[in-house]
Amino acid sequence: MEINEQNFIKGLIKRDEDALRYVIKEYGWLIKAVVSKQLYNLKHIQEECINDIFLSIWDNIDKFDGKKGTFKNWVIGISEYRSIDYKRKYIKDISNEEYDSLEIGIPDNSDVRIINEEMRKDVENLLSCLKDKDRDIFVKHYLLDMNPSEIATKLGLTTNSIYNRIYKGKKKIREVRGFVIK
Repeated sequence: MEINEQNFIKGLIKRDEDALRYVIKEYGWLIKAVVSKQLYNLKHIQEECINDIFLSIWDNIDKFDGKKGTFKNWVIGISEYRSIDYKRKYIKDISNEEYDSLEIGIPDNSDVRIINEEMRKDVENLLSCLKDKDRDIFVKHYLLDMNPSEIATKLGLTTNSIYNRIYKGKKKIREVRGFVIK
């Protein structure tokens, strides 16, 4: 069977590698554009991020719902989220190293501040569909790596309510943005 615009999603669901090749050929430029825009000053991690996006598409195609949006928009959402995740991971890795042991070519403190500011704006945009308290919970959980019981203690809520807010927030983001947060 020849893969085309009408059947590539069914092909991905059936794990047809030709369907993945089709996505790479037809949507690769879009993914690269989003990643280049988001990670423009982190060229050394762009290719890894792009590969991770294709893997996410492959692994999560069953979560794509054509009734909620187009495949193109779903791919853009995954690409933006993965790019933000890569920025967050990069900043966390850099902050764990001693600055005096960094090799030439690794960004200095001002580059890290710029990346932090960009990431802050990206996260604000991503979470703008949530209420303030839910946004705060998402930042604490996904960016600051706090577990729900720590967040509950800090905010004076029950751990169960934190889990519920995370669940409902992810559902809201999925509805508004068209992609999945793990």
